[in-house]
Amino acid sequence: MNKNLIVALSTNGTIRSFQIEHNLLATYLNDDIQFCGAIVDCNVVAISAKNQSGDIPINIFSTEHPELFDLTHGEILLVGSDLNGMECDVDVERVCKILTK
Repeated sequence: MNKNLIVALSTNGTIRSFQIEHNLLATYLNDDIQFCGAIVDCNVVAISAKNQSGDIPINIFSTEHPELFDLTHGEILLVGSDLNGMECDVDVERVCKILTK
């Protein structure tokens, strides 16, 4: 399996990228994932751990960009998906420009 470049959005506003096999995303998020948004212009879907609330902070990106993300607790992962639904690398520079406007 190939590793693809994804972007992680932390609750404190930090943006980082790393490579991971798409089939390991559920494991990374403790096997309980949900879709929480998308950046359509970048062919990116947003996922997070499901049913997080309470002590886990709301992700700042979900409050600053409600047009892109549902209100989300915890880390948001941005995962590339091409026009055919196949995994692909996220264009980190383009995503950062959108999120830091």
